[in-house]
Amino acid sequence: MNASRTRHLRRPVAALATVLALVAAAPAAHAADDPTPSVSPSVSASATATPSATATPSATATPSATAAATPSPGRPAAKTAGIAPAGEAPAGDDPSQQALRPTSTSTLAVPVSAVAGDHVDATLTVTSDPGTDLTGTAQLLVAGKAVGKAVDVTGTGDATVTLPVPASVTGTVGTYELTATFTGTPDSIDSAAGAQPLTVLPATLPWSLVDENGKAVTNPISSPEVYGHATGQLPGSTVHAEVFQDGKRVNDDELGELESADVAADGTVDVPIVTPVLLTMGEDDISKDQTFSVVLVAEFKVDGTTLRSASKDLTVGGLKAPIDLAVDPGPYRAGEGVENLVRVSISWIGFTLVAEPQDIADMIDAGELKIYVDGKALKAKDADIETADDETAVVTFAAPTTAGDHTVQAVLEETEPDFRSASEVGHFVVAPSTFEAALLDEDGNEVTEIHRGQKLEAVAAGLLPGTKVSFVLHSSPTTLGTATADEDGIAAVAVTIPSDVTAGDHTLVVTATDVLGDEHVEKVALVAVVPVDDPTGELAETGSTVAPLVIGGALLLIVGAGLVLVRRRRA
Repeated sequence: MNASRTRHLRRPVAALATVLALVAAAPAAHAADDPTPSVSPSVSASATATPSATATPSATATPSATAAATPSPGRPAAKTAGIAPAGEAPAGDDPSQQALRPTSTSTLAVPVSAVAGDHVDATLTVTSDPGTDLTGTAQLLVAGKAVGKAVDVTGTGDATVTLPVPASVTGTVGTYELTATFTGTPDSIDSAAGAQPLTVLPATLPWSLVDENGKAVTNPISSPEVYGHATGQLPGSTVHAEVFQDGKRVNDDELGELESADVAADGTVDVPIVTPVLLTMGEDDISKDQTFSVVLVAEFKVDGTTLRSASKDLTVGGLKAPIDLAVDPGPYRAGEGVENLVRVSISWIGFTLVAEPQDIADMIDAGELKIYVDGKALKAKDADIETADDETAVVTFAAPTTAGDHTVQAVLEETEPDFRSASEVGHFVVAPSTFEAALLDEDGNEVTEIHRGQKLEAVAAGLLPGTKVSFVLHSSPTTLGTATADEDGIAAVAVTIPSDVTAGDHTLVVTATDVLGDEHVEKVALVAVVPVDDPTGELAETGSTVAPLVIGGALLLIVGAGLVLVRRRRA
């Protein structure tokens, strides 16, 4: 039996005794004057109980403190000489003799409540005149139907017997109407006790988590409407939920008023649960999953006791706001507008909402949605926002002046409650306005002094992939070769210094035309060295016969990282 429950026993009220005054026959002399015997009337209290036809739980029952001495229902009238059923005079006797017959009063005491499965006893007390023989039997009735075996009664003047309530009653939750009868001899002593209610309470509170359609839910929950569905409970009782997190009960001021539900006639009840759970998340990081323990509590009005269920875990998934960011990779010229398609959706507990372009604009203006370019937040005033469709905004900003690969990311940040969601990092390219060029020997070393028939590699680096490059040797323009920049932005071609190159200063003019159609030119200073015994050696028109051999230093700084990459690839 639940420790929180106590049994309450209805105390029998002392029966009102019927006083029979037996008057002796008058003196002979007086008898001669009045031959008719004289008796005094009996004094009794009358109470009757009307049992119903079937033994089923009763919705209502009216307890009675005492029941009068009334014949048991259905019992045939006694035919013993001198004794007749109530209201009838014995054959051959004067009706006044009826006052001499004994009567009794029966009172039934039962617990107010009991837990299903417990053993329960009812107590029947039979009271009559002192000295009256109360030998007979007692029978327990439920809803007017005899249950269990009759119990022998013995006593003089009063008697008390225990009537076990059968398991067919105590094993099923509900409210029952119990009565009892006493049958003795003569039948005038028969009596029936008034009806008393017995409420059988559930021993357990089995329940499960269901959605609004009664289907079992799984964690994390996928519906905002979740109920605790309990069965086998006492009709008319109430059930509410208690919520705990990390072993601590969530305060009522966080939950608001907890909703309760009444148990239906079939013993089932659906208690709303998720609404109070959601209210507990105001100060937490709502992007994280929240796990709660929920207990159902049944309250029984009949005796003021409660019954608690086992706890169940309920997980509310964190709020998700995935951001789709699609950036046009370019290439862009420095300062050109970089277009980004931005779509923000919010998903929580099975629902998904998509922000409209104006919502996205408002979030950017409010600083809630930030666009990060190369890790630095873009100012709202530097972003132009237009509508692509009902669910997508176009966010445009000026391309950085630095050539090369750049990153962009959209981040949604909120506080109170804390929340953060970020898109994947997008990439776009800004086209270079300059690049590096050089001649390399077979070891990858930079060459500025050239010789007739020398085999070298002409290289340009720091270009957009797909850029077309031409290498032309001046003074007298001679095309040494052409190449296309690969995915690393490098264009390289094997060249041979013309056999008729003249001694002196020359210039390698490198022209790059990128995919945007923009043309960029870089020049490399060279010195041609021709042997003195060469009869065709002449000074180049653009320089002297003597030039410094500049290796490394400033020229290496100009070529930079692009040529280093070339050297590594050659290695």
